[in-house]
Amino acid sequence: IGILLGNGWYHEPSVNVGNITAKLLLSVELVGGTTMDIASSTTDGLWRMTQSPITADNIYNGEVYDARLEQPGWDLPNFSNASQWEPVQTPVPIPTGALSAPMMPPIRVTDSYSVVDIWSPSAGLYMFDFGQNMAGFCTLKVRGPAGATVSMYHAESINPDG
Repeated sequence: IGILLGNGWYHEPSVNVGNITAKLLLSVELVGGTTMDIASSTTDGLWRMTQSPITADNIYNGEVYDARLEQPGWDLPNFSNASQWEPVQTPVPIPTGALSAPMMPPIRVTDSYSVVDIWSPSAGLYMFDFGQNMAGFCTLKVRGPAGATVSMYHAESINPDG
C-alpha cells in the first residue's frame, strides 16, 4: 500500500491544524472467505516513509516537484528500496473517529483539453491557451538536465505581456 500525503485544505500556513496524518483501514477477503484487516494504527514498524518528489504543495501556490527524487515502483509490492526508508513515527495521537466513505461522488477526470494556442511574449516564457476557463490540472512532459527548473502558472485571464 502506498500513500502520498500533501498539505490539503487543513495544513495551510493560515489554517494549520497540526501534523499531516493518515488513517487507513483496508479489509481484505482471502481465499476461503476469511478476512484480514490492515490498519494504519499499527505501530509495529511496518509502515515506512520517505521524502516524495513533491517537496512542497499548497492549495493556492501550487506544488514544487523534484523529479530527481522519483523512486519508480515505490507503490508496488516488493519495492526494494523501502528498507532504506524511515519508520513512520506517531508523535501525535492517531486520528480518532469513525472512518467512512465521503458523502459525495468522487472527483474524477471527466474530460481532457488540448492547447488551442501557444505563443512566447518574451524569451523563455511560453503561454498555452486552452480556450476556456476550467478547474483541473495540467500534464507537462519535459526533457532537460537534472536540476533544471520549469515553472507553470495558471490564470483565468491573459495579459498581452503574459
